[in-house]
Amino acid sequence: MSNPTRPAEGRVRTGFSHVFVALFSRNGDTVTYSQGVRLGRAKKIEVSATVADGKYYADNGLAEGDDPVFLSGTAKVTVDGAWTEVRQKVLGLSSTREVSIGTGASAKTVNVTQYVKSQSIPEMGIGFVEEYQSGGSKFYIAKVLRRVKFKTPGDNAETREESINWQSEEMEMNVFRDGTSIDNYKDESEELTSLSDAVDVVKAILSIA
Repeated sequence: MSNPTRPAEGRVRTGFSHVFVALFSRNGDTVTYSQGVRLGRAKKIEVSATVADGKYYADNGLAEGDDPVFLSGTAKVTVDGAWTEVRQKVLGLSSTREVSIGTGASAKTVNVTQYVKSQSIPEMGIGFVEEYQSGGSKFYIAKVLRRVKFKTPGDNAETREESINWQSEEMEMNVFRDGTSIDNYKDESEELTSLSDAVDVVKAILSIA
């Protein structure tokens, strides 16, 4: 697909949406994703990169230096709130138990997720869509961080007062290269004029039907 006509010399980022995650696995140079799901309704993402910065000085000046390429990074994604089964997937929460409440005809059991010491957080890919505007026209770019590992979050909640305080959920993660021979860390599409096309790119990379 060719790039769309450029309405102006630059583009301005105007939005962020459609966050998906999927389990990551690698066999040699082949990366595969599975069990992809929507993480939640997207609010914000921040990705910070650590880059190579090897410098060698001689004769009172910079004589040699590494290319400042990506080494590792961290990211923080904000969504409205991930459902329990999604949190279990991204945090490797496989331990659950049932709690009994009520008596008689009102008795019931409730499933409770346990954050046990043996919790094993899986590696995942995370993809999303960024919206841009240029010359009054909208464009979309699909991005996938190919290999990440989520961090177990804390809890942060506030009481409801006269007006609802809409509270989002922040989830942090470490970002890695994918370990293949080209050691890719991010896929990024060309500018697309269709949001649905950008979403389909994310889903195609993460093998989500």
